[in-house]
Amino acid sequence: MDKPVPETFSWRLVRNPHGGSIATMGNTGLGYGMPGVDLTTGGGDGWITIEFFKQYGAEGLDVLGQAYQQTLTAYINTFDMNRPCSWSSKIGSTMGVAWGSFH
Repeated sequence: MDKPVPETFSWRLVRNPHGGSIATMGNTGLGYGMPGVDLTTGGGDGWITIEFFKQYGAEGLDVLGQAYQQTLTAYINTFDMNRPCSWSSKIGSTMGVAWGSFH
């Protein structure tokens, strides 16, 4: 049986005692994706990661918390979270907690 990972890759980058990062964005566990679906249209990790850099670069949100918040808001507004059979509804509610900001 698989055992849970004791800490995420993102948290390891922050807590590195030899010069960790100031902050990281990443999954708190496993990432979500859809084989054969374009990263920019299908939701999940590919979409949300690209959207974060869009908010930061193209939209000019250079404060981490603001870019993170707007990225999650854009995800919720883009994908239908209420359709019980849609891929986005199955992972959409999870993305808000699975894609974390570590400081």
